[in-house]
Amino acid sequence: MPLMDSVGELQSSDGFTAATTPAAEAATLPMDHIRRRREMMSCQIALADVNVLHMPCDMDLPNLPKYIETLPNQCICAYNTRFQSEQDYRNFKILQLESFFFGQYAERFKRFELDPHQFDYRG
Repeated sequence: MPLMDSVGELQSSDGFTAATTPAAEAATLPMDHIRRRREMMSCQIALADVNVLHMPCDMDLPNLPKYIETLPNQCICAYNTRFQSEQDYRNFKILQLESFFFGQYAERFKRFELDPHQFDYRG
């Protein structure tokens, strides 16, 4: 049995009243857009450092937003701040390009070691 307050409106167990307006009426209600100032994010890790910037990131993964939380912190930071400035976008694209080339290199190296190959020394 649902809880009732003294006015007769439906009330949930946590004390909030449920909205009972029809969908058509709710669609015509005026709404105000609250403009918020964009906050600048800053990385705790300096991506300008060459050693940090060239650490491995798998930024070329398909559906990257799904897997971004599993990557190292410098990768997450570069992904989150990629639209803050031109330099941040450049850092993100460098990480993405390096991960693509390293993935290509690693795949070819694995194929070379695992695929059977013949050497012809008869010349």
